[in-house]
Amino acid sequence: MLKATRKALLEQEVVSLEATISTADLFKIDRTEPKPHLGDDVMCIDPDMGMNRLKARITELTEYPYSMDKHAEPTISNLNLRDYDDIISDLERNKNITNNLFSNGKIRTDVFESFAKQAVIDINNSKTELIYPPEGGILAQEKTNPLEQVRFTSKGLGISTDGWKTIRAAITAGGVVAEQVIGQLGNFVSMLIGSGEDIVQINMNGISAGASSFNNAPFRLNMKGDLIGNSLTANYANIEYSNFKNGAIVGSSINVGNGMFTVTSGGIMSAVGANFSGSITASTITGTNINGGTITGALIRTAAIGRRVEQDASGFRTYDSNNRNRIRINTDSDDGIAAISLYGSGGAFAGEINSYQNSGQLTIFSNDLWLGSNNTGNPIRLQGAVSFGGTATFRSGFIYGIGISDVSGLISEISSLNDKIDTLRASFNNHRHSVTTAHHNHGNLANQQNTGGGTFTTTTP
Repeated sequence: MLKATRKALLEQEVVSLEATISTADLFKIDRTEPKPHLGDDVMCIDPDMGMNRLKARITELTEYPYSMDKHAEPTISNLNLRDYDDIISDLERNKNITNNLFSNGKIRTDVFESFAKQAVIDINNSKTELIYPPEGGILAQEKTNPLEQVRFTSKGLGISTDGWKTIRAAITAGGVVAEQVIGQLGNFVSMLIGSGEDIVQINMNGISAGASSFNNAPFRLNMKGDLIGNSLTANYANIEYSNFKNGAIVGSSINVGNGMFTVTSGGIMSAVGANFSGSITASTITGTNINGGTITGALIRTAAIGRRVEQDASGFRTYDSNNRNRIRINTDSDDGIAAISLYGSGGAFAGEINSYQNSGQLTIFSNDLWLGSNNTGNPIRLQGAVSFGGTATFRSGFIYGIGISDVSGLISEISSLNDKIDTLRASFNNHRHSVTTAHHNHGNLANQQNTGGGTFTTTTP
């Protein structure tokens, strides 16, 4: 017996330091990590405190097994083994206490009377809260509120707050009845709430609800952490470092269909295709093709600067490489929307094509209008009646396809000219006249005087 006592005392430990620490439950993230338990030995290391591999033990442990965002709160104590001298001292002290109680193998009378007197005092003191009813058992009654009572009988333990009219909680051989259980529960093989198929149960399979069979339950959570449920409504949830709160997903990415639809943690969304029934609001839309639908009130352009085409609420415009507007259709008036205005490389107005009138007339005008063809084999064709409001100048080339009869009045004018020409020709051909000259020697003094002159008649041409 002495050896056993010494061994028990040798194994007894004395607390010299106790602390409650904040921890991180690694086993909730990685199932391969060990789970701490009450009484486990731990090693404390803190260089700032000079604590190097100080041995301690978990003496208290508050756990949150059903909350992934809350971690265990352990209280650790460093425990020192008692040395041999301390054990011998405790044995001597206990031996002296025993010797004082006994005399020749019998309890001393003064000691017994002292114990008996103290027992009577303790029993009398307990009567202020303990009552021994005639029907049996023990009734504990609160001093300040007599209606709060605890009764202990051979059948069990009951608690009441209304003078035993009703029972708030009870423990009997049939089980435990309580409105609520606060604190950490122990180990259970199975726990059931409800009956039939309307049941919630916790057993070795996991947690299930809505069916008596775990595999058929619409909600079930197995021991590996796999959760299946019909729907989920949560004010806040953490899913692998992703926060779902107030309808927003923070600090995460989305990948659906193996990259078919993704959203990065930076808010960049990518999708193979999309159907939107509402509106899309964006500062910039970049893409290859936009098919169908209506675009209203936006600036559409082929480039930001340089040669480009632009279209917006004010009209349609083209620009050259110097950012000068060359072609314009304005929407500021009915005339502006009915005309294509053209501008030169210097920005000056060059002309326009318009349809101002309601007669179906199309007008092309300019201060200097040039119609030309780069290929003489593909001439410019004017079909229909052509009216020239000014002078027409033909600088070179030929005019084909116009007959004399196609020009109004030309035949009669030519006939009149022919008649006049014929008259002039006949007059010319039949013309004779006389010429009179004075006498002259043609500058030769040898010629006769007063000769060489006279009147002469000409011949016809």
